[in-house]
Amino acid sequence: MSEVQRPGVAVPLAPRGPATALGGSESAAAGREALRSAPSAAVAAAPEALAHPCAAHGVFAPLLLLGLAVLGWALFQMRELGAAHASLARTLHEQQPRVVQALRLRAALTTLAGDTRGLADAGDPSARLIVAQLKRRGITIAAPAARQAGPLP
Repeated sequence: MSEVQRPGVAVPLAPRGPATALGGSESAAAGREALRSAPSAAVAAAPEALAHPCAAHGVFAPLLLLGLAVLGWALFQMRELGAAHASLARTLHEQQPRVVQALRLRAALTTLAGDTRGLADAGDPSARLIVAQLKRRGITIAAPAARQAGPLP
């Protein structure tokens, strides 16, 4: 006896003899009828063969795995963001003395440039040359009276 293979179901066929090969006998009609009714009989006999794979376990396991994956990803991201935050806070703390030193140097240079501008306005030729060179390079010096000195940290 041969079988017709369908996804998940084996359907038996009627034996092929000389009468069924010609297709003109009653046994051929019976064989065709058996073939038509066989899939429904096979499905009724083995419903687990056609059932969806998730039907045996339900949706709990996949949803649990999905939830655990999302929770794991969120925890990982939280840990990475915490590490980045700590690194940035440490860098800011390490740079604080350099920032204070840079502000002091800037204040000293601003005072020196203002005094040089005051000397140039008073007529000193060397100070005029320095102010002219700075102006040619695009650096302007505010007048000593217009400068505002901010408090140093």
